[in-house]
Amino acid sequence: MTLLTIAFAGHAQSPKPDPADALKAISEQLKSFSVSQHNLAEMRDGFFGKKSIDDMETAHVDDVLSATKEFRKELELPFFVGKLVAEMRLAEDADTVRRTFYMTAQRAVMITDADIKDVDRYLTAMHDAAARTQVVKVRDAMISIRDILQSVPKND
Repeated sequence: MTLLTIAFAGHAQSPKPDPADALKAISEQLKSFSVSQHNLAEMRDGFFGKKSIDDMETAHVDDVLSATKEFRKELELPFFVGKLVAEMRLAEDADTVRRTFYMTAQRAVMITDADIKDVDRYLTAMHDAAARTQVVKVRDAMISIRDILQSVPKND
């Protein structure tokens, strides 16, 4: 995970980082994010009818899962626009779409900051060690994704 962030940071220092590089780095972070989301949902819902957390922790996990759904939803626009850049045939069109990608990435950074703060707040209320571990993994992936989005330039 750290190597991926370092590798992307090297790309981010070039004048025009490729949106595909950002999307690839985010996709890698989303793998662990999704696993931890799934683990939290299993803790909340129970495994073979047996819940591993109490009702209070279930409420906190619900809050975290709501925040992570909002976080993931906010990534849809940068992914959509970023994928368009690769399909542009004219350089002018690609530059226009690339600038749009950068703007959507910056918008996502602002909104995802709030989601990360929410997850941090919910984390402080949690007592179950296994659930806290999964929430920390989710939060860390969210921070990495936000940092990748933040590293793209604000304008071209």
